[in-house]
Amino acid sequence: MVLSTGKLARSVLDGCDIGKCPINAKEVGEYFKGKWGAKDMFKGLGQFTGTSKSENRYLAVPISAKEVLKARKLIKNDSAPGPDGIRKKDLVKWDASGKLLAWIFNGFLVNQKIPACLKANRTTLIPKDKDAEALKCVANWRPITIGPMVLRLFMAILSKRLTKACPINVRQKGFTTAPGCSENLLLVEGIREKNKKERSPLAMVFIDLAKAFDSVSHEHLKETLVRRGTDPGVVELINDSYRGCNTRVQTDFGYSRKIAIKIGVKQGDPLSPLLFNLAIDPLLSKLHEFGEGFNLGNEKLTVLAYADDLVLLSDSWSGMNKNMAVLEAFCNLTGLRVNTSKCHGFLLNRNNKGGTQLNQCPPWSLGGTDINMVKEGEWVKYLGLKFNPLKGPQKPDVAAQILKMGLQINLANLKPTQKVEIFCSYAIPSRNQDGGLAIPCLGRMVARSKAKRVFKLYHSEDELVAKVVRSLVTPEKFGKLWHAGGGSSQSLLVAQEDLSNVEKVPYKEPECWRAEEFRKWSSKNPQGFGVCLYERDKISNAWLRKIGRSNWKESQFICALQMRCNMLPTLELANRFGPRGIIPLCRACGLTSETGSHILGSCRETKLNRMARHNKLCSLLAQEGVKKKWEVFCERRITTKDRSWAVPDLIFVKEDTLLVVDVTVRSDGSHDWLMKGKIEKEEKYKKILGPLQLEFPMVSDLSAHGFVMGTRGKWLGSNSMILVKLGLTKPSRLRFAKTCSSMTVLKSVDVYQAFNKKVR
Repeated sequence: MVLSTGKLARSVLDGCDIGKCPINAKEVGEYFKGKWGAKDMFKGLGQFTGTSKSENRYLAVPISAKEVLKARKLIKNDSAPGPDGIRKKDLVKWDASGKLLAWIFNGFLVNQKIPACLKANRTTLIPKDKDAEALKCVANWRPITIGPMVLRLFMAILSKRLTKACPINVRQKGFTTAPGCSENLLLVEGIREKNKKERSPLAMVFIDLAKAFDSVSHEHLKETLVRRGTDPGVVELINDSYRGCNTRVQTDFGYSRKIAIKIGVKQGDPLSPLLFNLAIDPLLSKLHEFGEGFNLGNEKLTVLAYADDLVLLSDSWSGMNKNMAVLEAFCNLTGLRVNTSKCHGFLLNRNNKGGTQLNQCPPWSLGGTDINMVKEGEWVKYLGLKFNPLKGPQKPDVAAQILKMGLQINLANLKPTQKVEIFCSYAIPSRNQDGGLAIPCLGRMVARSKAKRVFKLYHSEDELVAKVVRSLVTPEKFGKLWHAGGGSSQSLLVAQEDLSNVEKVPYKEPECWRAEEFRKWSSKNPQGFGVCLYERDKISNAWLRKIGRSNWKESQFICALQMRCNMLPTLELANRFGPRGIIPLCRACGLTSETGSHILGSCRETKLNRMARHNKLCSLLAQEGVKKKWEVFCERRITTKDRSWAVPDLIFVKEDTLLVVDVTVRSDGSHDWLMKGKIEKEEKYKKILGPLQLEFPMVSDLSAHGFVMGTRGKWLGSNSMILVKLGLTKPSRLRFAKTCSSMTVLKSVDVYQAFNKKVR
């Protein structure tokens, strides 16, 4: 079974079973039929209304081809197809301009209907738990239901429009463009800090809505939109999208029978997150209007929401009791249920001695059932962080987490390149510039990540969030994070100026941490030999981005990395880390010291492989010349005036222009070494320009050029001038340069591996 890197990473890092659900398809089908086919318990919204009226002007215009292309671009190329098997690439091939799809989508809007052929879905199950025993229960699998690609594209466009038309309560942070998780955690920390500093009473209850996505009523969604005054045509269209909607659930035993989706929203549909937020919005608005909250930054906070994760807030037991009553009334009307066994609350009050007392009150209840009151040594999990009433949020041990992930990846039965890709792309963020061997610097990265998060929170569109972060993280504290992330004192002044700017400004990364790390590497002898040439060189470092995503063998990648940092297994390397002395002679030719530069550039026993590297570069250049309609002569023997002769690698002739190009691969210890090779070639072949003028009398523009590559893949900038003369466009020049660099690295690996075979 071929797995995507993402699924492989989840298997290694989370220990999740990457296969399909092992439960019998019939049992799975019956379970979800009971959920999605349950009786609709919606009674109405009563006095619950949304945040504001709809701005229907965003909905009243036809869908354009530009909108289609923009939405389609956001869909991942490997996004799973729906039950019809149609993928993104099929839509691109069928309608490259987006005009046909725009015409179809406008038909949906006008007719207020979704075709029946687009209402069939398929559901895959994702494990909620890591325990194999727990996964034998269907309830521990999360259903992800996706429809045809055409419908998902349409719903993505409609979702963007409806988001503008129907603004939601500012306290809802789930499925929004804001860093909602960070913002809500910050507010929780700010609330706790105020309580700790002022000894002000604090009541907090963490609410767990039971299977909220799967149990929200379609009538609930419709009523919410109608009360907002949303365009009736759009309301009917959304309502129709669930009319006759069905799915089949995939397991290890195949698919279940068709299940009608009579209740709940499809997790996997682009519109579903917004629909759910709109369904919850009347509750948030009512709590804000009539609830009794906790005062923070001159604002009354009654609730924090992250999708269906709710936190109710108040400054008294009675105030929280009122908030709970509002929640219970909403659930009774809409049919949503609260899982009281997973709800937790606490009340902090000042005692007679001026200290803090915990839970000196009766528990709150929902539906006649008491919720758990969090004890002194008990921790509650909220948005991935553990929270204790007296100690506040528990700071995650980032170093321990990274170490754990590294060990898990190291122990996995994977190829070395797969381990590197999972570590860089999934375990932690990464960047592959400056020739850094595709491995990020963890110490700097953690601090930079914190600084960036603080900066974004400073400029949050939520004024309360911006106010709280300014009180918790002063510019001085931000400065410490900036320096820890590698930023200089000079750049900090600019960053702090941006930080204090009320208007939103783009975040600028600490500029010198990479340079500092690069300097450390380049100063090491001999590991840093020549690496200064690769700083900020996107062409010569392009092959590093292909780790795990090319047809290179593992041994080739490993050898290429050793070559880049001058750590090829040679006698020189063994002498470097052993007793110091004279470096032994080359085991192959016995003529000079056995170093990496010697093997890759001058050892007579590797001559055939070095010639193959050279000839491949010549072949690539010749092919580009032929594509551009040049007449190409390879290794043509030219007699000079002094009756000597020269054999340049390539001669290009087109109309009145003639180019002599000779290819050489040189040791890339310094830029001067490479330039020396270029000058040598040009001086050598200038003397044949006269005889060539006689041989090709129609040409008037003659020139000689040295095409130079470094043995470790360094692309010399002057090579691009040859490509310009050949007529390559800028994108073509970039593509060709990266190809030459990667190919040179690969062929140099062949040179070393051939040497290694000879001396075994």
